[in-house]
Amino acid sequence: SFVLDEDKSYTENGTLGSTVTANEISIENYVLVDVLSTTTKTLSSTNNVLKVYYGLKKCDFTVKYYFENVLGDYEEDESKGYSSTETIGKTVKANKVFAQNYELNESLSVLESTCQDGVELSVYYNLKSYPYSVRYYFENDGEYVLDESRTISSEEKFGKTVSVTAQSVDGYTFNDSVSKTELSINEKNNVLYLYYAKTREEEQNVAYKVEYYFETANGSFTLDSDLSYEG
Repeated sequence: SFVLDEDKSYTENGTLGSTVTANEISIENYVLVDVLSTTTKTLSSTNNVLKVYYGLKKCDFTVKYYFENVLGDYEEDESKGYSSTETIGKTVKANKVFAQNYELNESLSVLESTCQDGVELSVYYNLKSYPYSVRYYFENDGEYVLDESRTISSEEKFGKTVSVTAQSVDGYTFNDSVSKTELSINEKNNVLYLYYAKTREEEQNVAYKVEYYFETANGSFTLDSDLSYEG
């Protein structure tokens, strides 16, 4: 709506039939509304009022959207950004978007501002984090049994690759063929599992020694240390 500014309005005398023109004024953030204003008038015996309307200027603003990648950097998604126009001085707000596996980072974002030319709103989204676990199974009587005391639980951001290195365990051999030591984090079912089979007797490394004895003239045998060896 428009409000009359009596301080700027004025009254003057003119000759009947003459044409008068309203003074133009300059006001910051306002612009003349031509379609509503009467800035020139031929004076008659009645209704000699020139009404001049000034409306608030419009401003252009932009909204940009940034999404975190698996390296922790933010990349602009230009397909989601937009530009718009609003009355200057009015509060403008960015539209929030739905992005699967992302969540709004309000601390980094500028979601609203007072409209001035060149105002830019920026909306940042972080990758969501999801839980994952590392589970260890050990062979027992021909079956693999979960060792809950070794289970590790953590979380990582969506799409990031996590891995675990198999460690040596006395009496057991890591079974790579049925284990899963690497995965890319998804929304659910993020489980790494390591299987350890019991080391078979024939698979165990057992030290051995070879000794060579040679008979002497008196019939006894003497160890030859130079030829003997351990394996």
